[in-house]
Amino acid sequence: DRSPLIFSALGLRSGHGFVARDAAGRIGGYLILDASADPVRIGPFASADPATARRLLIHVLQMTGDAPVRVIATGPDGCPSHELFRSLGFVGREDRLRMELGEEPAAPGGLVQYGTTPFMAT
Repeated sequence: DRSPLIFSALGLRSGHGFVARDAAGRIGGYLILDASADPVRIGPFASADPATARRLLIHVLQMTGDAPVRVIATGPDGCPSHELFRSLGFVGREDRLRMELGEEPAAPGGLVQYGTTPFMAT
């Protein structure tokens, strides 16, 4: 349960939290929008499937209008997050914050992380 972390992140910024639920009421995804600075920042952002991720992101992008938007996309090139962001016009930049040690982690079950923020990445 990441709700304490998410509510803490919301308390630090001027933003909104969005949750997508399935027919049974289970969380299928969430997205935090931080509108406290220019550019607007997205993250954390996670979803159970690409379609839910797309719906969440499109909803939030409609709210931001023409404001520049930044997100730190997670995962290797070719993962669902990169494909989604590129399909909506995002352009990738090298992330100087990403570091890894050891073997590639096994794919976890549940939600797939689509984006994070610098203060959540550590």
